[in-house]
Amino acid sequence: MVDSRNDLWIGLDTGQSVQRFHDGQFQSFKQPANSRAVRAMAEDSTGQIWLGTLDGRLLRVDGEKLSEVPQPAADTTYPIRCLSPTKDGSVWIGYEANGLCRLKAGKISHIGRENGLFDENVCALMPDANGRMWFASDRGIFYVSLKQLNDFADGRINRVQSIFYGRDAGLPSLQAYYGYWPGALTTKAGEILFPTHSGIIVVYPDNVHANIIPPDVLIQSVMVDGKKIIPEANNAIQLPPDHRKIEVTFTALSFVAPEQVRFRYRLTEWSEDWSEVERGHTAVFSRLPPGNYTFQVIACNNYGIWNEKGDSFVFTVTPFFWQSWPFRMMAGLTLLTVLVVVIRHLLVRRVRQMMKQVEQEVALQKERTRIAEDMHDELGARFTQISLLGELSRSTLVEPEKAHDYLGQISRVAQAGVKSLDEIVWAVNPRNDTLSDLMDYIGQYALDFLASAGLNCRLDFPDVPSQRQISGDIRHTVFLIIKETLNNVVKHAQATSVKIIFEVTETEMRWRIEDDGKGFEEAPDNALDDGLRNIRQRASALGGNAEIKSPPGKGTWVTVNIPLRK
Repeated sequence: MVDSRNDLWIGLDTGQSVQRFHDGQFQSFKQPANSRAVRAMAEDSTGQIWLGTLDGRLLRVDGEKLSEVPQPAADTTYPIRCLSPTKDGSVWIGYEANGLCRLKAGKISHIGRENGLFDENVCALMPDANGRMWFASDRGIFYVSLKQLNDFADGRINRVQSIFYGRDAGLPSLQAYYGYWPGALTTKAGEILFPTHSGIIVVYPDNVHANIIPPDVLIQSVMVDGKKIIPEANNAIQLPPDHRKIEVTFTALSFVAPEQVRFRYRLTEWSEDWSEVERGHTAVFSRLPPGNYTFQVIACNNYGIWNEKGDSFVFTVTPFFWQSWPFRMMAGLTLLTVLVVVIRHLLVRRVRQMMKQVEQEVALQKERTRIAEDMHDELGARFTQISLLGELSRSTLVEPEKAHDYLGQISRVAQAGVKSLDEIVWAVNPRNDTLSDLMDYIGQYALDFLASAGLNCRLDFPDVPSQRQISGDIRHTVFLIIKETLNNVVKHAQATSVKIIFEVTETEMRWRIEDDGKGFEEAPDNALDDGLRNIRQRASALGGNAEIKSPPGKGTWVTVNIPLRK
């Protein structure tokens, strides 16, 4: 390459060096380590020399040495085929299989086929005087507006428009030649000469005129699940809700480079963004939700002139019955009703749990109060009696017989206190909360109590005791009823034997106490009357009843029925 100072630059295949012939002498410039041969050279408007290697390295001459310009990592493995500086200070780099890069102000920007470049195998590139960059590539000749290239590199647009020439323009296959750069020329008249495998191609930029006529766009067919539907003007197509696929085929009429026509389409109410058509002339949609839609398609010619009106058609996807508004309203009301019922149920359940908790707390408080009263009434009275008898026995120590009698009373009172304490502990212990434990305890108590009073006792209990759970309050109250009844028998009935019958069903338990005493026609106005009243009141407090029969001279029958809750 001959530069503006009339120096000759030579790239060598061996030795990893570049030589400059200046004033009759050769000067060598060492390349970076492990770099391959230089195959492309160019000089920009400031006189800066740029070089490209077969391994994709971009070099520049800084004084008496070569410096490497950093590039994106993805670009370093592609050979540099050509370089073309422009007056704005940009250096355009053509790669093999990697498209185009612009180096400007130390920043490198890449443009590839996905960005609108016709071919990524760039063999040669030359700017013309009309603001276009011409490319010779493996697939032929094309150009792109320099303004578009710079706008893309600066991030102002996301795609460029390539105008290419080939068979549809009346030209044969134009595969460009490459290998060394500079490899193309611009004449003084402005023509550009590109070498190709078919010969020299001459481009006359002044004879290239823009195609300003946008193509006419036409929707050719609409297919729904393989069945063709013909759109009618001013009438929306009704599509069933169970459709699977919609295919819309379209085309555009252009008499200049029809293969370069590009399409965009969109489906309003589904997406407001335009979609580029990469291949073919068909847009495909899978099952769409119910609603009203408008399909629009537009196209541009080979110069990027768009027909913004394009073509369109309107269609409606009908809903399934469960997608209709009446059904949704009914479903909403049903759901609301269910939510109200569920919330009400949860609230009622919570209130019941709170009430149950309160009831348990009340029952616990009641049980504590009862225990305190029992301990005060039973144990307190016993201990007071023991204390008084102890004082009396101490004052009568000089009279052994009286002291002995008092000590005997103390012993009996202490035994009665121990027995009362045993009753309290039994009533409190939750391990005894079964009908079987209640039956065993009352049976043993009756046998011991009546035997100490000299009465015979017969128990008629079930052979297989029930393990049904009952509360401690019921156990304690039933025991007090039986205890009160037996006390009345011992104190007032003048009986010789007692029979206790216990029966249990799914809904209640029944206790029957029979004695062979003297009986009575009417309850006397004394402690016996209070005892019978207490029996009835306690049974009534448990939701049951107590029936008392006493024919004169034929004994007494006390029947207590207590309901059992699940």
